Amino acid sequence: MTPQTLVGSARCALRAGFDVRELHYAHGFLLNAFLSPLTNDRQDKPLFVRLSAVDGSSSGWTIDGSVAFAAALKAVGVDVVDCSSGGFGVYEYPSGYGFQVPFAAQIRREAKIGTMAAGLIIDPWQAEAVIASGQANLVALGHVALRDPHFPLHAQQKLGIASPNAAYADWNIQAGWWLDNRETKLHQLGPWAPTVDAAADNRRGCSLCQLRVAGFFTTTRINNQEYKHEQTYLRAGISSYHRGAEQVH
Repeated sequence: MTPQTLVGSARCALRAGFDVRELHYAHGFLLNAFLSPLTNDRQDKPLFVRLSAVDGSSSGWTIDGSVAFAAALKAVGVDVVDCSSGGFGVYEYPSGYGFQVPFAAQIRREAKIGTMAAGLIIDPWQAEAVIASGQANLVALGHVALRDPHFPLHAQQKLGIASPNAAYADWNIQAGWWLDNRETKLHQLGPWAPTVDAAADNRRGCSLCQLRVAGFFTTTRINNQEYKHEQTYLRAGISSYHRGAEQVH
């Protein structure tokens, strides 16, 4: 039996002129099997619902409607409401830092359901304050994660949660091992300071530190054709980069 089978049966009953349709949740049939702990031993993951807590216009959907809707969602098994807002091209509400957090706080308080806050949460201490103050159970990262995909891991370090002896222990193993070793080396070297070279005949336009740049050529053979590449590198040790390729005839 599938959902399509149930829908088809209901439509057949309507066409046949029956006045009542009954869903069979008894006697060990499929729907009964979902209800009984004797047969349903699934460990379902938490269910979140993303909701525009208010429309962009004050004459549209309101926070009171969202509170009522969130309570209904909780009654059918939803665990967390992810509180966003707007969506119809106009936005008349304040839109500063954390501007959607009050929606999450009100829904959590009045509907008695977990909430996730979003909306210009850009700083680890700001995110931590939302959770610590009880305004939301979770914080969602959107645009800030585009700018810094490792925001949670950087937040861990800034908030002092990362291990002082292994600051990158929770990073993926491919990056974490290298970054831990890099951190040890940087600690040994101490703070970096730019070296200013007074010679003017071998500079590139670096307005901050005027590091010396040197150039050289290498030759690459591709499909029996040689190409000469001019490479430049900063003598301070920054990685080289190609400036272009010139075909060698």
